[in-house]
Amino acid sequence: MGLFDLFGKKKSTGEMQRKVQGSEKSGQGEFEVQDVYQIMGVGTVPVGKVVSGSIRPGQKATVNGIVAEVKTIERNHMRLEVALQGEFIGINLSNVSKNDIKRGEILSFR
Repeated sequence: MGLFDLFGKKKSTGEMQRKVQGSEKSGQGEFEVQDVYQIMGVGTVPVGKVVSGSIRPGQKATVNGIVAEVKTIERNHMRLEVALQGEFIGINLSNVSKNDIKRGEILSFR
């Protein structure tokens, strides 16, 4: 049984798996910020959606010219090793404050 994409066309599970594996290997991603939290003892945590590619802990993020590092990624209180396109997640970033990131901005990861 196939999965449906946005236009209602069927995609096989194999096609979907190849797409996921390709985005995991790219190591680059973009993230749209929905909100930003400053959590005591944790740090700055922007939450939002991965709009392209994938994001992993240890990657560098560019935030308005500031380079930050991804410490952890969480979804529904569970840690993730990789976040893929379309997932809603929270990212713990180092070297950046809550005031450096605004709603609607796109963070790029390398």
